[in-house]
Amino acid sequence: MPAFTDGEVASAALADISRLVAPAGPLRELRLERVDRVPVAESPLASGLREIGFRPSYRSWLLRRETDRGANEMSRRNMTPTP
Repeated sequence: MPAFTDGEVASAALADISRLVAPAGPLRELRLERVDRVPVAESPLASGLREIGFRPSYRSWLLRRETDRGANEMSRRNMTPTP
């Protein structure tokens, strides 16, 4: 995956990536090993990828379809603080 220096373009690209793995999207999961020839964790896009749901896995970062994630992770993400 190429990195983007323009923040607006990067945001649009990250939104498009997350739609690929959405419940109605064509992919069940997506793995990224490198961004511009560097490991994903060292990329400037690492925080954005984490925000859309990518998680470190063995040798790559993985984004899974929401329905394929474990129940614990889904409940953590959907929890809202109560007063």
